Amino acid sequence: MTNSANSLQRLAPRLLSSAVATFEQALDARTSGDYRQFAARHLFIRSKSGVILPLTFNRAQQAIHAALEQQRATLAACAR
Repeated sequence: MTNSANSLQRLAPRLLSSAVATFEQALDARTSGDYRQFAARHLFIRSKSGVILPLTFNRAQQAIHAALEQQRATLAACAR
């Protein structure tokens, strides 16, 4: 094996561990109820100019998200 292959073989477990930790953090943020924060940190979109940007809600998306969160809270309260 070459030097670079050996280095990659030693580095791979750390990279995988880091990726798993990042994924677990993403799930924690998603399940904590703060979807806007989850989206801004872990979801990306391509703008019309081709630039990749974090997904941040515009006013319409914020209003829809707030209405859905209110509906979810109401339904959760009814289910109890």
